[in-house]
Parts: sequence; C-alpha cells; structure tokens
Amino acid sequence: MVGQPNCGEKAAGFALEPAVVPVCGGRATIAGSHEPTRKPDIHWMNRAPLLTGFLGCLWVLAVAACDRSAPAKLSAEARPTPTAASPAEAVAGLQAAYQKRDYESIMNLVVPSRRVATVDFLSAVDEVLAANSRLRKTAESMYQGPVSETWSIGEIENNLGPFSARVKLIGQEMRGDGAVVTLQEGSHIPLFKANFVHDGNGWLYDAEPIPAAMIGELRRLATTLDEVAQKVGEGADIRYYMDIFFTKVAPQMCRVLTATDPVVQTAQTPDDNQP
Repeated sequence: MVGQPNCGEKAAGFALEPAVVPVCGGRATIAGSHEPTRKPDIHWMNRAPLLTGFLGCLWVLAVAACDRSAPAKLSAEARPTPTAASPAEAVAGLQAAYQKRDYESIMNLVVPSRRVATVDFLSAVDEVLAANSRLRKTAESMYQGPVSETWSIGEIENNLGPFSARVKLIGQEMRGDGAVVTLQEGSHIPLFKANFVHDGNGWLYDAEPIPAAMIGELRRLATTLDEVAQKVGEGADIRYYMDIFFTKVAPQMCRVLTATDPVVQTAQTPDDNQP
C-alpha cells in the first residue's frame, strides 16, 4: 500500500550521525558503510526508519496514542458512496481522516477490495506508535536526560503514503478513469506515488495489497516495545536499553518488512498435466 522498504536506506526524518540501520537478514551496520545489505521487496513503508545510536540523538515522537483495540470491521456494502471529486481531494480526505482515526471515512475513500486490510494495517501501525510513545515516556522517567533518547521508531508516521502525518501534494496525472498522485511524506525523498480510480461516483485510493502476516508482525512489534518498556520500568540499566534495539527490536522490524503470506498450492491431478 505504501512504498518499497529497504533496511539499509535512510529516512529523511533522522539526519544525525552516527546512525545505525537495521539490516534484515544480517547484523546492523553503520549508515554510509559499503557493506552490502539485503533489500526486501515487500511493500510497507517508503523507507525503513533510520534509528540513531548512542547519546545526544533526538527521539522522534509519535503524535498518536490511540486505543489499542482494533476498529470495528465494516462491510464494503455498508459504506456510503464516496464523494471525492478529484484524486487530490481524496488524498486530503484520507490524510485528514487518519489524523482523526476516523476509520469509517477512510473506508469510504478506498477501493472495496482493500478497505478492511487497509484499516487493519493502520490500526496495527497505531499500536506500534502508541507503544513507542509509552516506551519513550518510561525511558525518560527512568534514565533522565539525553540517554533516554537513543532510538525511536516513531518516524513511521511519515512513511504511510497518503496517511502520513505530514503530506505535501506534488502533482497528479490523470489517466482516464485512473490517476497517479505524487506526494511527499514529511520531508522524505524519493517521492511517493499513489494510485486512484474513479468508480463512477468519486475517486478511491487503490491501495497496494497488504500481507495479513505483516499486520500480525506489526502487532508483535508493538508487543515487543511494551515488553522493553516493562523491563525499563522495572529497573533495567541503560546498557540494556541501548542494546535491546539490536537484539530484539530491529529483528522484529525486519520480520515486519519481509512478512509474506503463504502461497496456497493445489495438488495437480494427472489430468491437469494433459495438453
């Protein structure tokens, strides 16, 4: 639904050095090194967020601390007719609706086949952002000062395509009943391209397919952050807090980025092989 992740790329929201980047399928490396990294081809975020290492780095705050319960599942048939008069208007509606966590309005502006998965995905992202915020507050209270600000994954809020916290519309290209809208998420480069279709009533976001496994891994990432917060609250020292990203958080992030659903294969009968 959103852009191509790469565990070895920087997110523009984290610009301080030294910087440590999680590498899926391997150990973490220092940003800017020439060590090859694996590049998963699973869609999730435009870029894997850069996580800064050691003292003096800024903690990116999650702006949303939402209820962790999943939103009610609303059938596509129950949705009112969408009213976005243009792709740009649909983008504005999606972004505004997500900032209010108005999932019903989001569903109205997404193609029917993607509505439930899109809302489930955003709900799981909310859980991660809320858990990250809770962990930050706990670390601040236990460690004090800049040592509590060594890492954060809150910048994912600006890696969500039209649902990002900060979205700038760059342009739109009309293609008959379809359109491609170019967006900037936060201050990120490269830009994000979102597909829209007109269903005869209004413009709908044609979100990319989201693996169900990815949603589950996102929720496990939120649980991981809460487990770290519990350890910190119980008195874990700063070394634990600085090391836990590499030993527990980064591996779970990479499981999110590389999650795929199993391919169901049907057994062939002898007749299936006949010309």
